[in-house]
Amino acid sequence: AAEQNYAKALCMLALLHIKGDGVEQDYEKGRHYLERAAEQNDADVLYKLALLYFQGYGVEQDYGKGRHYLGQAAEQNYAKALCMLALLHIKGDGVEQDYEKGRHYLERAAEQNYANALYKLGLLYVKGHGVEKNYEMGRHYL
Repeated sequence: AAEQNYAKALCMLALLHIKGDGVEQDYEKGRHYLERAAEQNDADVLYKLALLYFQGYGVEQDYGKGRHYLGQAAEQNYAKALCMLALLHIKGDGVEQDYEKGRHYLERAAEQNYANALYKLGLLYVKGHGVEKNYEMGRHYL
């Protein structure tokens, strides 16, 4: 399947090499497979490639590339990417801190019933971070 550039197969091969499951651990080979899979514009693959660059596994840590791939996944409304992008904006981690953008991304992920986004959105309201403190809204999302 990977020989036919099937993104999910390429992604699985990448993860096997990154983790060293059944093969010798090889981050570079893992990155290579992920980049080939990312050419298929698969949101999950783009998200995983973003994590690779954020964490610096097999590549030089590069927040710019990480945000690039994360943005591509978020454009496809991929909940995990939306949630991570939200947290970057809320914390100001590599981007200008912007609670409103962060809340917007969390709301998009929460619309998909993504538990982590629901939780983080609830915390924003309970703690009043970037929004008026609202326990009722906080409990709603929590």
